[in-house]
Amino acid sequence: MIFKKLAFMGSSTLLRIINSAVLFIIIARILGVNEFGTLVYYQSVSLIFILLVEFGFTNQLLKSISQNKKDVVNLISEAFMAKLLLSALFLIFNLLFCLVNNYNFENSFIFLGLSISLLFTSYGDFFNIHHRALDNYGTETTIVLIATIVILTSTIYTLLNYESLFYLTIALFISRLFYCLISYFYFVHGSGNLVFD
Repeated sequence: MIFKKLAFMGSSTLLRIINSAVLFIIIARILGVNEFGTLVYYQSVSLIFILLVEFGFTNQLLKSISQNKKDVVNLISEAFMAKLLLSALFLIFNLLFCLVNNYNFENSFIFLGLSISLLFTSYGDFFNIHHRALDNYGTETTIVLIATIVILTSTIYTLLNYESLFYLTIALFISRLFYCLISYFYFVHGSGNLVFD
């Protein structure tokens, strides 16, 4: 049984690594040096800002849920409200970053689109993490597999047809939103709706 759990957990991690590595290689090969550099810069700044939203929720939820498996919905709901408040700060920082750098519409669209797509990934991971605490590694792996296929397919299709950072941003935004929504769907289906008191 432990080998099965390890295999699923390893598969989930491996899928995430493959997704990132393949995307990085394909994007670097298709986009020009200028657009690829812009993408890396925007992603780097967004990843710094996203740390505010992450705030250690994953580790805390893993610990809390594994200690109190019957209270999953309440634990996730409480953390969700805190994450929502931190997301508002995240968006404010991103908007301020655009204003301080005096970005035009296209650069603002790309930066904010990439930032919000990372926010969707953060929420997708957030709604997916309880599967690990409940020993549902197969479900977590299924969600990550589906999301990886959608992200890779949409990204590759977009890059091959448009070769543009603008359209790549739209593809990443939509595919990462899909990951967030599918993670939430599996959460609701398996544990129930969020509770707001």
